Amino acid sequence: MRIDLNTRLPETYGASSRSKTGATTDRAAAGAGEDQAHFSPEHQRVQRLEAEAGNLSDVRRDKVEALRKAVAEGSYAPSAEQIAGSMMQEMIQIAR
Repeated sequence: MRIDLNTRLPETYGASSRSKTGATTDRAAAGAGEDQAHFSPEHQRVQRLEAEAGNLSDVRRDKVEALRKAVAEGSYAPSAEQIAGSMMQEMIQIAR
């Protein structure tokens, strides 16, 4: 079976029609004014939460300062298990 992609379908299949000038008109909206779209309140809430999340810092300054101070004083001494565990967690996050 051969399909001819140049075959035109009758205009009755679509809601819009094309005039001789090439302009498309929507039969259902003809004379009804402009089309409008409204977002749901949930969409607006998600947009607001995304903006708030974008303003949050990934760095917890209080913890960074405490660690910086401990390292400078020489009192920060993580165990080999802690270092290995942190390295594994980092590799797991990178692999995702």
